Amino acid sequence: RMTIPESLRPFVRQVRKTVDLPMVHPGTRVNSSPNSANSQTFSYGSNVIPSTIMNAYGYDSSASAASVSQGIFEVPSQVVCNADLELFQNKYSLKRQDISGSYGEASGSCGGEASLDAQYIMAVAQDANTYVFYGEDYVDAITQLMYMDDLVSVVSISYAQDESTVSDDEFTSFDSLAMKLGLVGTTLVVSAGDDGAHSRDIRFSVGGIESCGYEPSWPASSPYVTAVGATMGPEYHSEEVVCQSNGGGLITSGGGF
Repeated sequence: RMTIPESLRPFVRQVRKTVDLPMVHPGTRVNSSPNSANSQTFSYGSNVIPSTIMNAYGYDSSASAASVSQGIFEVPSQVVCNADLELFQNKYSLKRQDISGSYGEASGSCGGEASLDAQYIMAVAQDANTYVFYGEDYVDAITQLMYMDDLVSVVSISYAQDESTVSDDEFTSFDSLAMKLGLVGTTLVVSAGDDGAHSRDIRFSVGGIESCGYEPSWPASSPYVTAVGATMGPEYHSEEVVCQSNGGGLITSGGGF
């Protein structure tokens, strides 16, 4: 158990990241054929590329989003690399554009999560100014938005943790920031998670028995953000449905509560 001197109590809001270590994904795969008799069973081995998204939602690939700005949150170990971004844009014949700027300290190398976030948000909103906000803490990283001259319309957060691990102070701090950003016109869009309504712990129990239950994903569960889940289907020219592992998806989209 960790303690701090009583004299410091008035000055300490919270102490984080002392025992919450990252969990390793076991990499379990579910394979199925897109030609199955069940039209809602898919194989995640297919490619979802920018044109897949544009066709599914009726985006004009030549449209410009130059009038808006957007951002992504990343942990310091996940760095967006312009060299990777250039390869992606060239491969899919997208407009060439680098990250407009970054805030916070990045300490890692080119990261897969960061690359995915940057590549696809910039593919959909081409010409938009795109910023990266690095930090171990959502509030510390995203607070920098309040002091920018360029109004960022949307910030995407693709990270999450179990709501039961979040302190009351963290809830309050994040919700207060989200409300302030909403007042100046910034929307926080947060991933609903990859493990259905059970949280990521369901992956690490025998048959899922020990972790059976409901565990909201935070900060998607905040009432002041827009939570977004994953879907599948358009990559096979089929009806768009919620992504689910028992239907061939790599993940099961997070619970909507």
